[in-house]
Amino acid sequence: MEFPREVLELIVSQGLDSCQTSVSWMQISSVFQKLVTNLLGVVVLQDGVSSLESIELPFLYKMLMHKSNTLYISTDHPDAERLLEFIKAYSHLVLVVQTNRNYSDVLGSLMAGIVQGCNLGTTICIVYSTLQNYLSKLYFRGISIFKQRVELSELHVVGNSAMYTDELFDINTLFERTFLYHLRKIYSLDVRSRGHNLISQDLNIIKQLKFSSFDEEWFHYFANCPNLKKIEDMKFPLRSTGRTFRLPKCDSITLTHYVEGAHYQPIDGSQICEELTLVPTIRSVDCQFYSLNFGNLKKLKLVLSNSESHNIRFTNCNFDCLQTLDCGSCLIPWSDLESSGVRLKHLKLTLSTTEQVQWLSSCPYDLEKISVGSQNVRSPSSPSSSKVHLDTISCSNVEIEIDSLWHCCLCHTLIFPNINHTTDLTIILNQALLMQSILDSNFPIEKWKLPLEDDTLVFRIPQLKHFSLVVVGKDKSYADKIAADTLIDNSSSTPFSNIFFDVNATIQNYAVSPSVFRRKSLAGADSEVARRQSTISDLSGPIGYPRRHRSSSTSSTNETNLSVKTCMFMLLGNCPEIITTNLAALEASLFSWIETKTNRISLLRIIADHLPMEFNALENLVESLSDQIVGILKFPYHIVLPCMIVEKFQVVVDFTALGLEFEKGERGQLKTNLQRYLAFKGYSVKVFTSIDRESYHVSVLLKF
Repeated sequence: MEFPREVLELIVSQGLDSCQTSVSWMQISSVFQKLVTNLLGVVVLQDGVSSLESIELPFLYKMLMHKSNTLYISTDHPDAERLLEFIKAYSHLVLVVQTNRNYSDVLGSLMAGIVQGCNLGTTICIVYSTLQNYLSKLYFRGISIFKQRVELSELHVVGNSAMYTDELFDINTLFERTFLYHLRKIYSLDVRSRGHNLISQDLNIIKQLKFSSFDEEWFHYFANCPNLKKIEDMKFPLRSTGRTFRLPKCDSITLTHYVEGAHYQPIDGSQICEELTLVPTIRSVDCQFYSLNFGNLKKLKLVLSNSESHNIRFTNCNFDCLQTLDCGSCLIPWSDLESSGVRLKHLKLTLSTTEQVQWLSSCPYDLEKISVGSQNVRSPSSPSSSKVHLDTISCSNVEIEIDSLWHCCLCHTLIFPNINHTTDLTIILNQALLMQSILDSNFPIEKWKLPLEDDTLVFRIPQLKHFSLVVVGKDKSYADKIAADTLIDNSSSTPFSNIFFDVNATIQNYAVSPSVFRRKSLAGADSEVARRQSTISDLSGPIGYPRRHRSSSTSSTNETNLSVKTCMFMLLGNCPEIITTNLAALEASLFSWIETKTNRISLLRIIADHLPMEFNALENLVESLSDQIVGILKFPYHIVLPCMIVEKFQVVVDFTALGLEFEKGERGQLKTNLQRYLAFKGYSVKVFTSIDRESYHVSVLLKF
């Protein structure tokens, strides 16, 4: 049975609102190919590219392009009259856009002009391919003005899979179906209608999400985005009715613009399984959250304005699986957390007030980790925390950020006296901010009751199992310059002799090699003075920076503050089994081993923390990462860790801390390529992606 041509045209035309369906018609026979090319026109807009390059799509879009139905337009020399004449000949249009520019006024005008100038009721599909991983919302603005004239059927957005730069795409769901390819992250998503679908197998992160109305149901909207993990900014849902608002499925979500005193409907976040961040408005001080149902949530974070403290309440909430609370400077009644089903294991707070210290001391939970942060908090100007005492901290992990005198005071009055020898202690030191805090303080430095030796602020670290010291805020060039110049000792050809040196060294037998900076600081000094001065360096400059001494008879309050220029971390008792640090801490000679009873480090971990945040290909990352690792391996540990015996050595690359994400296949590829590249450069070290039980003297750990 053979259908009349008119019937075939009618059947084919019903499927031309989909690129994949149109391609399927083309693959059936030459008869259908002719029908499709007669009904469907293809406009190729070339923006900054000389010829149409290959576009990675799951369908053969080029099958739709024939000489008779395809028009090529360059944005450098557009022919508007020819374009208008061409689009008038078709009732279905496919726009293939390929651009090598971030934004083009001409391209935006051409796209809007096509929608405005085509026949009324024309079906339009757009394939947008960018080599720069950028799509401006201004393109959608021009199209939306004339959207009533046409049927916006499909939008296919294709990113550059070879680029690992931040993906700045603004997506507006004007089209019935929006497909995203090779895009892990988009900057914003504006959802206009629940009937407009978003389809993507690659999408992981949406930075800003906006729904047209919270009165509609959106919890199934991302059903076709199975790998969506995080929504970084979505307004706190407010409905005109009292019905519960169900959040769409993802791992983590941030709800912003919560207004204190507003009446919000219950929120069902049962599909959120990792982290919830609540961000009230700047003017909201003491907030009360009602009816938050997040039964599968693991972490809750509160981000409030930079005031000393906030009183937060949770009423009729469900956090049955919650184990981590990041509350900043907030005070939350423990009864609210207990009634919400919280099973707290990790608490992160600022301890910026005496009230919060007292609040912590009354914690009813057996915490495994306490993190004392400092971000976006005004530190107190006087040491009032000395009036408050904590019981012995029984948790196994304590972390504190030090960037002010207040945090130094917390260490000496609250942290150090109360931790036991099985605790893992992590200190994150911002030298620049600490120095600025000392300079800006109007409160005499002596009244802070901090241990001072000459111009050195001394941190007496009690005996621990694992000690981590990470210095932040240093310029990358500082580490690179020192590593490239005076500190690298290439005199020995024995592999890793700078790390595993003189295994017979004792406390009395320092394994110290001559070098420029050692001669400067130790010339003429006896061994005891040398050991003390080798741990001292200026906070604001590189090793060997001239130190100013003050006269005690003529010093004013300001001069006293200025005299504190260095700090030192003195390890007491037996040496920690594991020491984790970075090159910035070692270069500043912040460690002191004078009162350390043993000289054996079971595992020394060095963090590689100067990695490129943007790179064009995985090969570029491997090359730059290997340079960092080689620099770490060549560092003169035999100089900055005198007399210490290192049993195992490991370089740690924490991609999660740097905000870099990789797919499973890329992780394996990165591990293999990095190990081969290091071997090519003469460093045969084992590269792991997880902590391995095998015994390797030197290794690299990649944390994803």
